[in-house]
Amino acid sequence: NVPVVLLPLGFCHGDVAILSRLSEASPHHFKLARVKTIREMLAILSHAEAFAGVSMHGNICAFSYGVPHLFGALNVDKIGGAMVSMGIDEKHRIGDWSELLQGLEGLMQVDRLDLAKKQTIASQRAYLASDRLIKALIA
Repeated sequence: NVPVVLLPLGFCHGDVAILSRLSEASPHHFKLARVKTIREMLAILSHAEAFAGVSMHGNICAFSYGVPHLFGALNVDKIGGAMVSMGIDEKHRIGDWSELLQGLEGLMQVDRLDLAKKQTIASQRAYLASDRLIKALIA
């Protein structure tokens, strides 16, 4: 009984068309967010109870805002690398869309304070890496 907002993040990937069809097929379950700007996307994402999707940027933003998130069924190596960088485990990833409901239920058990700590650690590592890079470039 939770409203599901379909949020197109990659206009170049046909997200709007695909999500429109999904919303039209089940209008009582899904609401398509017809966002026009990145700021609108971030406003929705930052206030979500959870995020699930194949978008690497969507998952990174959800993580940054402390929103429990689920990497969707997309078998690419960069997802594993991102998960290691974020310090999150496999409960944040599904291998098949049939696992979506179970994955979302698992996210509702995620400790948001623990997720915030992991975000802080990842943010500090990113800052340290960029600081070292800048120092190496100007040395």
